[in-house]
Amino acid sequence: MLNVITLQGRLVADPELRQTPQGVNVCSFTIACDRNMAKPSEDKKADFINITAWRHTADFVKRYFQKGSPVVLDGRLQVDTFVDKDTGKNRNSYTVMANNVNFSQGDPNRQSQPQQTQIQTPPTYTQDSFSVIEDGEDLPF
Repeated sequence: MLNVITLQGRLVADPELRQTPQGVNVCSFTIACDRNMAKPSEDKKADFINITAWRHTADFVKRYFQKGSPVVLDGRLQVDTFVDKDTGKNRNSYTVMANNVNFSQGDPNRQSQPQQTQIQTPPTYTQDSFSVIEDGEDLPF
């Protein structure tokens, strides 16, 4: 079975670092991921996704990321089931357990300053640049 997820978004708040009773670091944070599609008359919508990182990844997130930071990560989706104390019905909670968290350049769809590129001149060829193949020879392909 395969359970792999890759996300790019921005942190909606500063990450929270805590320790388990055994002294293992765990960091929780939420990212906002813009949806690709939107009606022309509406603003784009975002999904708010809860993320949990453990051990060294948790330390890395707490140290280098804060509210608004663009981030790209991969991990797995974890679904936990619990009983709602008000209704008595089973409910699900969804969390992405991050394996790798990296810096991102931000939203690739966002307009940015144009980068200056150097235009390369294509090479010019003359009749002497190519060799003639005789019709009677066997081609190597």
